[in-house]
Formats: sequence, C-alpha cells, structure tokens
Amino acid sequence: MVNAETWEGVNSLLDNYVELRPTDTIVLAYTPDSYEAVAWVSAAVALRNMEFRRVPMLPLVDPDFSSAWRRRCRHQLRLQVDSSF
Repeated sequence: MVNAETWEGVNSLLDNYVELRPTDTIVLAYTPDSYEAVAWVSAAVALRNMEFRRVPMLPLVDPDFSSAWRRRCRHQLRLQVDSSF
C-alpha cells in the first residue's frame, strides 16, 4: 500500500543516510522477504534518473549470529554503564 509517510521515509533514507550522488553505482541486493521495500527504493532511485541494478539473494543463514549478537550487546551495555561514571 502506497502512502505518503512511507514515501517520505524512503526519500529521507536516500537523502540523509545514503546520501546518493549522481556518480554512485547503485546495487540493491534483497531477499524475498524484503521485496516490497526494495520496490519502494527502486522507484525512488528511478525517479532521480539514476541507474541501478537489483540483485535477488537468499537470506543469510548463520546459526551463530544470535549468540554472537547477544554477547556483543552485553559488551555494549557494559560500556554504556561504565562510561556514565
């Protein structure tokens, strides 16, 4: 469903975070579950008259990711607490 808030968010992402430049090479790699999001980004890039390629890919499967992420987050939380003293 197209709505103004989502469209504004996509353009803000491209303008303020990605900071697209006319000379950039744009490759949108996406998994099946993100097809709608890549369609929004593709439309916004196309309206800027910039060339891009979409590359479908399989989801990343990493059985150790969850435990590594939890370890990393605990470390980050400790740093935040320690730095407040």
